[in-house]
Amino acid sequence: GVMSVGQLPSLFGSFAPLLFGGQSEPPLEGETAWRSYFASLCERVVDEADEIAAVVVEPIVLGVAGMRMYAPELLADLRAACDRADTFLIADEVFTGFGRTGRRFASEGEGLVPDLLCVGKALGGGLPISACLGRAEVMAAWGDPDREAIHTGTFFGNPVSCAAALAALDILDHSDTLARVREEGEALGNRLRLWARNQERPLSVSGRGMLWGLTFPSAADALRTMVGLLDHGYITLTAGTKGNVLQIVPPFFIERERLIAFEEVLDRIVQGLP
Repeated sequence: GVMSVGQLPSLFGSFAPLLFGGQSEPPLEGETAWRSYFASLCERVVDEADEIAAVVVEPIVLGVAGMRMYAPELLADLRAACDRADTFLIADEVFTGFGRTGRRFASEGEGLVPDLLCVGKALGGGLPISACLGRAEVMAAWGDPDREAIHTGTFFGNPVSCAAALAALDILDHSDTLARVREEGEALGNRLRLWARNQERPLSVSGRGMLWGLTFPSAADALRTMVGLLDHGYITLTAGTKGNVLQIVPPFFIERERLIAFEEVLDRIVQGLP
């Protein structure tokens, strides 16, 4: 299943002998490397069309892999390659979907119309729920579209979680949430970048909307910072293949004053690192 396209040994390594022949690539650094990789990937999708069942992509940003960003227009090239090869394109927007990047979906407007779209997290507004959306002709593989899909799961269609999801979607549709995420997210990113440039140790910032990553020189620095923030009531997580990226993922409706207070605490903790 999906583990076959995972990349982190800490999550999937124990299952390696059981996985089938999926292939994944490590997160890359720099625009040139990303463009070269996508060009190679698009060529391979076409050349090996008889061997490739689907391409799975995290649009715009690789989250758990370290908040690595790439140029959005590269998705249009990938969509075109999958069309030529008659290959499914699957977008994993569990992390980015429903406003996290300032758009309903990170792939929205970037030339990517996936065949299947995986969503979750923000969909439930805090309650557990996930979904797989798809084009009608793809979903028809389940059988009669007017009947409940079989071969799913015991907790399929949980009423409370579904009610929460409907409420979350209603808020997203009838409020300025997306505009606010874009505005406050851009301001947050600008402040973090300016702050990072003034630090003695090398730090880099990447992200969009309310989805940011702070890359430290070492995993130890990132972990100490995460623990220090938790002591002050701020929940962050370390990420990346080296564990040296701190994920900063604020709530959509957080006030700017609270963000600035967080940044002040972050500064004190980083200044105190050995």
